Amino acid sequence: MPRPVRPSRKLHKHRVHLRLSPEGAEFLRMEAARAGCTTSDLVDHMILELRTTEHNYFTQSAAYFGFVACSLSLLTATKLLEPDKLPVADLATIKDDITKAAGKLFGNPPASPFRTYVPPTDDRLWQLYYAFTAHWLRREGDPPPYYE
Repeated sequence: MPRPVRPSRKLHKHRVHLRLSPEGAEFLRMEAARAGCTTSDLVDHMILELRTTEHNYFTQSAAYFGFVACSLSLLTATKLLEPDKLPVADLATIKDDITKAAGKLFGNPPASPFRTYVPPTDDRLWQLYYAFTAHWLRREGDPPPYYE
């Protein structure tokens, strides 16, 4: 029968044995050296701080952004239906208040656990932006400028 794992008296930590590939162990050592900490501290940081899962990300994002979107939709509906009850603050202040309230209720929006697949300098994004801009300008009656 295996003995129970006892915490270290000096460090107040539990001992865990891992079997890593040589490449994985070398990467762990290099990352720890780059971060200026021990491999134990790096693994502890990875487990505690970087453990955002897809489920946690989607749940918290849906709650946070759902609250923000609903609040801004109610603001728009109030402006259209009951303009006399519209808040007097400017939109930037109202948006800041809404995001602060959402942060208090659901926590700040989590960082995405997914890699970004499209770099921000991707020309396709700019072409999409130009197409939307041209459509908007045509709709408003202004001739769209020429985009290269």
